[in-house]
Amino acid sequence: MSSASLSDRKGANPLLKGIHKTFHLPIRYGLLDAGYDFKAIYQQLHNVNAYLKEYFQLNNVRH
Repeated sequence: MSSASLSDRKGANPLLKGIHKTFHLPIRYGLLDAGYDFKAIYQQLHNVNAYLKEYFQLNNVRH
C-alpha cells in the first residue's frame, strides 16, 4: 500500500526489489504503462532478468 501522492516512478523499484528480496520470487515479465516509463525502472527489470517486449520500451524513456 502507498499513499495516493506516491508516483509510479518512485514506488516501482522498491516494490521490485522487495518482491525479490522478501519472497525470493523471480520477476519474469515487465508489462508497464506510461507511468513507469523511466530508465531506472527498465534497468531494475533488466537486473532481475525480466523479459520486456520491445514495443513497451518507448524511444523517449524519461530519466
